[in-house]
Amino acid sequence: MSMHPIKLLILKRHGIENYFPRRAYENILRRDMARYFPIPETVKIEEHLRDQNGPFYPKSANEQIAEHLVYRDIAGTDLADIIDEVHNDAEAARQY
Repeated sequence: MSMHPIKLLILKRHGIENYFPRRAYENILRRDMARYFPIPETVKIEEHLRDQNGPFYPKSANEQIAEHLVYRDIAGTDLADIIDEVHNDAEAARQY
């Protein structure tokens, strides 16, 4: 029986939403996000995106926001490195 190793890749920032660009948040939330940016890398989004009424960002919006994400938004981050690594591994696997 052959074994196929599983590679675990861990993001440096708290969550995927800590990588989303301001314009994507503004597009989905329909509000000026200037006072919330840059988003701290080690803080939960629900703790950071709150106003006098409490948290205003539902994590269920991640998919909508991700649709506005382009590679240049994450270029130079560890997320981009992970995506590049997965892509390269997939390309290498295609050769077999």
